[in-house]
Amino acid sequence: MPKPKVLILGHSFVRRFVAFIAQGVDKRVKNNLDLAESAQLAFQGVGGRTVDKINVFDLQRVRKVQPDIVILEIGSNDLCPRDAKPEIVGSKIETLVQHLHAHFNARFIVVC
Repeated sequence: MPKPKVLILGHSFVRRFVAFIAQGVDKRVKNNLDLAESAQLAFQGVGGRTVDKINVFDLQRVRKVQPDIVILEIGSNDLCPRDAKPEIVGSKIETLVQHLHAHFNARFIVVC
């Protein structure tokens, strides 16, 4: 059985996490998060990413990776403006999740 492909996608938290791993400061954390035997990992993290920006700029990465599992670290930048409405942000995230299922065949999507 092939290993599932996992894409961790989101804002600066993902970018900083990748940088932290690359620094090798904590020897317990490896580039593959010790999952090499059970999954293929890929990361896409850009500072300031919102749901709208992911839809515009990052779906080509999803297409390239063709993940079985997507872990979305998103939403906090969408809530930064004072007039942001959580129900609107939630609706955009739900639409993105549906799109990932329908157009990229992602089997599991986790929203953080």
